[in-house]
Amino acid sequence: MEAADDIAYATGDIEDVLKKGFVDYATIRGCLEGMNNESRECVEMYLDKSYEQFNDLAASERQQLAVQRFCQMAIRKIVQSAIRAFLANFRPIMDGTFDEDLVGVMPMSDLCQALKSIMVKHVYSHVEIAYREQTARSVIGGLLGAIIEELQDRQDEPLATSTYREARLHTGEVYKVSDNYRLAQRATDYVAGMTDGYALAQYQRISGMRAAF
Repeated sequence: MEAADDIAYATGDIEDVLKKGFVDYATIRGCLEGMNNESRECVEMYLDKSYEQFNDLAASERQQLAVQRFCQMAIRKIVQSAIRAFLANFRPIMDGTFDEDLVGVMPMSDLCQALKSIMVKHVYSHVEIAYREQTARSVIGGLLGAIIEELQDRQDEPLATSTYREARLHTGEVYKVSDNYRLAQRATDYVAGMTDGYALAQYQRISGMRAAF
């Protein structure tokens, strides 16, 4: 699961950040220089050759399609690399003695790390991303604050009883936490299940920025 999360983190947003202009094609290609063996072959086969293949298209479309094709194949190849690393280290993993990072020991670890570096160096530091993170903090904090207040002050009202409901316990399970922790958990569970768009809409509704009468 950790390897799957690492791979998704490394590859999931490269297409989007190119399309939105947070990073350009030349920067992406430059970050992929110096790869070894399978990683180099993946870059040359699925990024460079795809870019050459689409030479009759406009530059932006050509770059987008090349990166799209590369990301699709990079995910497949990196997953296969992680599987091989898992099999090679199966016994210590099962014994609980494997203390390495699976993605770190797989053959294509350099490509995975290079893709992560694109996001870290050229995207997460972008001012537009900082604004979005600021918005996210306000939305999440505002939602949690409003829901916890509702649960504390109006426990028998419609929102607390029908919308912000407590998860059912499993048979034989008992709570061993404080009441405040349980309320915080109810609020967190509700917010964690929201999509980005729904969270923003609910925050606007609760805060009165988008009234619904």
